[in-house]
Amino acid sequence: MSEGDERVKSLGVAGMALALDVWEADGWYSGVTLDAEGLECVEFTPQYFFSESPAVSPKATFRHELKAFEMAMGLAISNLMSRTVIGRGASLTRRDRERLLDTFAEEGREELSLNSGETSRLFGKAFDFLEQIYANTTVRQMVEQVATALQRERHLSSLQLHDILAPLRSGSSF
Repeated sequence: MSEGDERVKSLGVAGMALALDVWEADGWYSGVTLDAEGLECVEFTPQYFFSESPAVSPKATFRHELKAFEMAMGLAISNLMSRTVIGRGASLTRRDRERLLDTFAEEGREELSLNSGETSRLFGKAFDFLEQIYANTTVRQMVEQVATALQRERHLSSLQLHDILAPLRSGSSF
């Protein structure tokens, strides 16, 4: 992988780390790595996968699966936004947005029996939220810090990410 390709990948993974932080996914992942592909760059804990149990109500199971679905959307959107907004200094195109939505509309239908309108609303909410976050220069700088640390270390634990992204939780960056 060339240095430029690795930089782009590190920005994408750093974007996913940001999404994990803003989606308050503590306990759902143990870290992120550059030595994997796609969503496998996030090292999910068993809590993310939530095995079904007769002791858990169907409503609780659905809420958990919906949160995981929303988080997956946020990870994909933030990955692309980070690579585009930070990496290229550009905005996502309408086509980028439509391709992501199409992917998640199919997944929402198959995994959660969501209709296209329900998925579209969830996607729009996540997309708009992340678009506002990426408009903040301090947030973009923090994502750059995560990307740089990832290139140097190859792996960052959830605790390391938590420390780098701490200003998000304190409200000092907004």
